[in-house]
Amino acid sequence: MFDADDFKLSLEAQLRLRVINDDIDNCEDIKALKAQLKECVRLTMTYQQMLQKVMEKTIMRDLDEWFEKLEQEAS
Repeated sequence: MFDADDFKLSLEAQLRLRVINDDIDNCEDIKALKAQLKECVRLTMTYQQMLQKVMEKTIMRDLDEWFEKLEQEAS
């Protein structure tokens, strides 16, 4: 479903990641790091849930279209 290039970040995203990593490396506030880590995990889980729902809906749509095509061919 995915190609190898789908996992490569754009140059803009790479730059943003570099800036974020530099901020993390320079941060001394453990409480702030913990809060940001918790938010990052929450966002990751939300994105996973959204992708799961998109995949479910896409599969259901594809199956519906396939069944309709089979019914039309049988008629």
